[in-house]
Parts: sequence; C-alpha cells; structure tokens
Amino acid sequence: MLVTYTSIAIDSNDAVHISYHDTTNGDLKYATDKSGSWVTTSVDTSGTVGRDTSIAIDSNDDVHISYYDATNGDLKYATDKSGSWVTTSIDTSGNVGYYTSIAIDSNDAVHISYRDATDDALNYIGLDSSSNVYGYSVSPALPAGLSLNFATGEISGTPTATTSSATYTITARNSGGTGTTTVTIVVNDELPVIAYSPSSFTLTKGTAMTTVTPTTSGGAIVSWSISPTLPTGLAFDTSTGAISGTPTVLSVSAAYTVTATNTGGSDTAAVTIVVNDAVPVIVYSPSSFTLTKGTAMTTVTPTSKRWSDRVLVNFTNVTNRPCL
Repeated sequence: MLVTYTSIAIDSNDAVHISYHDTTNGDLKYATDKSGSWVTTSVDTSGTVGRDTSIAIDSNDDVHISYYDATNGDLKYATDKSGSWVTTSIDTSGNVGYYTSIAIDSNDAVHISYRDATDDALNYIGLDSSSNVYGYSVSPALPAGLSLNFATGEISGTPTATTSSATYTITARNSGGTGTTTVTIVVNDELPVIAYSPSSFTLTKGTAMTTVTPTTSGGAIVSWSISPTLPTGLAFDTSTGAISGTPTVLSVSAAYTVTATNTGGSDTAAVTIVVNDAVPVIVYSPSSFTLTKGTAMTTVTPTSKRWSDRVLVNFTNVTNRPCL
C-alpha cells in the first residue's frame, strides 16, 4: 500500500491519530493507537478520496478530518463524534477542496480552509459544534481589499485595485441547507486631477512654443481631449495632455478646456492661448539722406522680412542752399 497526504494530531490522553490517503485503493484511511495498539480504519472508500487530508481533535477527543474528493472535485469532511464515522460533502461548488487545513476552536466549532481551483481562490468554511455547516462564503473571490465576514455575511474593506463589473455569489449555510444570493461589484479608479502651470500662453506666429505638460494626480488617466480645436500649428497629445507646436496663424485670446477621464470620472483644466504676429523688422538702405530744399528726393522704401511688417516713414529734414 502506498501512503500519501498524511496528517497527525494528539488527543488529551496523548493518543496518536493519523489520517492519510491510501493511493493504492484511492481511500481515506485513519490510524490510531488510543486502544493501546494500532487500529486502521477505511473512513471513506467512495471513489478517489482522502487526498490533502487534515486532522484535528476536539475537547471531547472526537476526531475531525477534512480532505479532497478527487472523483467529484469536492471538499469532504469526516467525523466519528457520533460513535461511528460519518462523511459529508460540504462544498461541491466547482473543483474545490485542495490543500485542506482543519482547526477546532474553544467552542468545538470546526474551521476549514482550502483551495478553490475553479476560481483560483482561498476558501473557508465553518461547522458548529454539532458539525452543522454554518456561515457565509463567496465565489469568486471578492476584489482585492474587500472581505466577507463568514459569520455575519458582511462585506467590507477598502478596494485596492480597479475591477470591471462582476457578479459574486454569496452562499449561506446552516443545518437546514444552503441559500444563495448575488451581488454585483465594480471598482472604479480614483478621479483624476490635472493642472497646467502656467495656464496662459502668449505665443508668436512662426515661433515654436515650449511644450507644456500638465501635472496629474489621483487615478490613472485613460483618455485626454481638448475643446475647441487649438490654433493651426499647435498639437494636443491625447496620451499625455501635452500642448506643443509652432502656431502658423494669428489667433485672438481664447480659452481651451482640457478633459482627463478614467473609470472614476473626469477632471478639467482651462488654458488660455493668444497668437500674436512677429515683431516687425525694417531696414532703410541707405539710412542717411542729404536733401535739397525744393528738390524732390528719391523715394526710399524700407525692406522688411514680411509684407505685414512694412512701415511708411516721412522725411522733413532738408539742406538749405542760397540762390545765386
């Protein structure tokens, strides 16, 4: 016989109690020396059972064993408190019962933890001192940071991660059986908070602006938008909210609203932008004129970098010459 998944406990008289899986026959077995010699019992032989056993002794020296039913994918429980062994499937919701661990409190209530392989979750179940299953359980596991009180059914906590809308099944168990209900939970992100500093920009046509990126706090931002459209030549980065570029047209002062959005909602920030023309640059060549009173001067027109930079200049200085 090949033995696996052993668990051991000592009673108040220092007698030894061992649960184990008989791999050869696929059974849950139990061995004890409480009579003064070793006695072995097949506790459960219904299919492949007895894997991941855990054993505990209550204040009356009654034995309690939790284990995995590999044939049905259930959590099972066995006790001899009635004088003979009684086995029960106490959780049959999915593939459950792996890696069981059992403990008994000062009131002889039984507590069992185990793995739910269907939802990849840690499960817990309790039994009262009469071995009636009691309490609440939830499937799948609640979002990170939330917990279910197995005794009262209260859901509480502070969620620590965003989750999309999901339905959770709450199961209540007592000696009469089980009852279920569902709750739907979605965890949104914190509201985003954005700000531009500075928030007012006086730009020059044809000159690149210094890129401005907003500061952010709160939840992660999923999308950015701006309204109305920026002046021609400027760009808005929909990944970061940055404003950059080289304006190519004049624009009067106007307010633009930037919106940052995530699952928790939106925040807005206003920026003001005006695009002025470039400062005119003019040159006269020559720049020095000697004129004669009464004699028309040759018209001199300044050169400029832009047609819009042209400036008209009047001259009144002349040289007076005597008449001969």
